[in-house]
Amino acid sequence: MSCFGPYLKEGAVHQFIVSAASNAESISMIARSSRWKGKPNIRLAIRKNPRTPAIWFTLFLGTLRELLSVPRLTGTQKELVRQALSSRGGKA
Repeated sequence: MSCFGPYLKEGAVHQFIVSAASNAESISMIARSSRWKGKPNIRLAIRKNPRTPAIWFTLFLGTLRELLSVPRLTGTQKELVRQALSSRGGKA
């Protein structure tokens, strides 16, 4: 999948991220893209994907409390959320 095609739509990128075809490398490629990294729906899809590398998950955290209830997250990702919450003075 090329994330730099001029006719590629946000919906198609979102569908790819949430699909079983996505992997850590493709998620990283999308997360680095200046075209996609600022889109709220793309960032949310990246955060919710269990295959998202920890670096992108942490950088795109956003609203932390809502992430703890996402069933698709791995234990490691949920622990990253808890650590971020505690470092910001919140409770998990």
